[in-house]
Amino acid sequence: MSWQEVLEALDRSLSEAEQRLAGDVWEWPAPSWNPPPAPLAPLSPPEAARLHELSQRCDLLRRRLEAAMAGISVQLDGTRRLRQGARGYLMMQNLPASR
Repeated sequence: MSWQEVLEALDRSLSEAEQRLAGDVWEWPAPSWNPPPAPLAPLSPPEAARLHELSQRCDLLRRRLEAAMAGISVQLDGTRRLRQGARGYLMMQNLPASR
């Protein structure tokens, strides 16, 4: 595998993840990127620049994903608290709680 193939595969993987994050599509994960199985030749200056650019995109995507996950965690926590409150109310009224 060449650096060009590695960079193209990483770019495709990042693009898919960015599209899914931008579109709030969470039904299925974006395909994972896997590093090459064998050592590669030394990077050329243009390849090194491209790898640096992709690394920055990767970092930005990670931060966006963490922010989205934090937002979802807040929503889930609110739902959990409502469910616990409803269960507590039902127990105080001696009513069976549905599962």
